[in-house]
Amino acid sequence: MTRKVASKDSKLAQIRYLSYEQIVDLNKAVLERFKVSKHDRHLVWYPQKLGKIVDDVESSEGDIYSKAALLLTELTNSHVFKSGNKRTAFSATVTFSRD
Repeated sequence: MTRKVASKDSKLAQIRYLSYEQIVDLNKAVLERFKVSKHDRHLVWYPQKLGKIVDDVESSEGDIYSKAALLLTELTNSHVFKSGNKRTAFSATVTFSRD
């Protein structure tokens, strides 16, 4: 999802938000690429929490950096996946920041 946000110089900047499905896909991808344990498994434990994180990032005030920080901390601390929460949080934050 793309939303235009007013920046400090009053030009409109576009922020591309990651969707729920994109974050789930990132979890699957990081577990396939960076398998740390034989027990690593792709599974969304708390889908409601993940949905809330996506909504919170989109509705939060601030620039892309504060939104990226929120995304990173919420994904890291909420443990919405069975495995790879920190790897997914890092990957999602980098993807969000670069788009």
